[in-house]
Amino acid sequence: MSRLLRLLAIAALVAIGAGVGVLLLAFQKTPLVATPGAVSVEDVQRARALMAQHDPRRVPDGVANVVVLTQQDVTLLTQYAASRWRRAVTRVTLREGHADVQASIDLDGNLLGRWLNVAATVSNAEGMPDVQQLHVGRVPVPAFAAHWVMDLLLARLGSDVPVSLAQEMLDAVAFTPTSVRIAYTWQKDATNRVRDMLISPADLERLRVANDDLARLIRAQGGTGPLPLVTLLVPMFEGAAERSAGGDAVAEHRAVLATLTLYVTGRSLRRWVRRASSWPRVPPRVVTLAGREDLAKHFLVSALVSSQNGGTLADAVGRTKEIEDSQFGSGFSFVDLAADRAGTLFGEVATRSPSRVQAALATGLSEADIMPSVADLPESMTAAQFAERFGAIGAPRYAVMMQRIESRLAALPLYRP
Repeated sequence: MSRLLRLLAIAALVAIGAGVGVLLLAFQKTPLVATPGAVSVEDVQRARALMAQHDPRRVPDGVANVVVLTQQDVTLLTQYAASRWRRAVTRVTLREGHADVQASIDLDGNLLGRWLNVAATVSNAEGMPDVQQLHVGRVPVPAFAAHWVMDLLLARLGSDVPVSLAQEMLDAVAFTPTSVRIAYTWQKDATNRVRDMLISPADLERLRVANDDLARLIRAQGGTGPLPLVTLLVPMFEGAAERSAGGDAVAEHRAVLATLTLYVTGRSLRRWVRRASSWPRVPPRVVTLAGREDLAKHFLVSALVSSQNGGTLADAVGRTKEIEDSQFGSGFSFVDLAADRAGTLFGEVATRSPSRVQAALATGLSEADIMPSVADLPESMTAAQFAERFGAIGAPRYAVMMQRIESRLAALPLYRP
């Protein structure tokens, strides 16, 4: 009996040692994928056009549809998706019949290694792509367990990708060296199902509380005139700080930014969250920043994008908007870009260093603390006027103006590195 116990103890130690060894091999000191460069204006325009062209909501229920994505499209979309997880970067390489997918997830603070590197090869399939090979760090995963491990990784990384719905709708996926062809059949009520799956019960409750706070604040203000953004931003973030004591401050800040952004841009929360139909309605009011409604919108949209996806994408969206305005709208505006950059930095601080925002609230946060002076910046320029005065995006004279904006932002304590 004692011999059996010794054998069992040895077996247990061997199993524990093997498990520790696997963990040590799974985490690594360096990333497999290098951090990508800045998102370009052209990338954002391409993504917008792509989403508009292939908006599945325009496809009748039960009707088959096909989307063809180029290598550039795949790269942009996967980088966007990866940025919604922790801090991750991806690379996808297309081949005939296959795609090589690599991802590096930053686990800063993990004692076993900062980077979790994942490399997979997927192939053409009816339905979801078939995982042929999978490595997690230096650990090879057997083919029969690959799908299970991939699902586990997505869940652990906080992925909001509705995998089960994708499995229902995907008919086939085919790879070539230059493109991927995706055939799918849009399911009844899929849009609402996707929205429900993208919002966790915890986040749904945070949105409900933020909506309640906003409705109460608007009613307490009284009147019908414009409201400065800080009169809403400050108390809502103070409420988030109270709720996040010992909890998730980042998630609370994101809920506040989402609620404020939808409200200020005139988009109903009910459109995105079905359960919001029973929540208190928020009376409409104009919200301003530096005395202007458009700047409040620029600030909040950029803050929301930045809080979800990182500042690079938010900056590119802002530049894209100004180029489009110079061609078809109100004109190119460095004032708008300043509001975009201020919002981007606010969103970054709110989600990467939430304690800094909460410390600023404790000492009093004013409009001058979140938005620099912009009265002297040029705006309302047509494309021809912008080209004559500043050349092009990235040209020396344009860079001088952007540096002026960055200097003013860097002078604000909340945004200092």
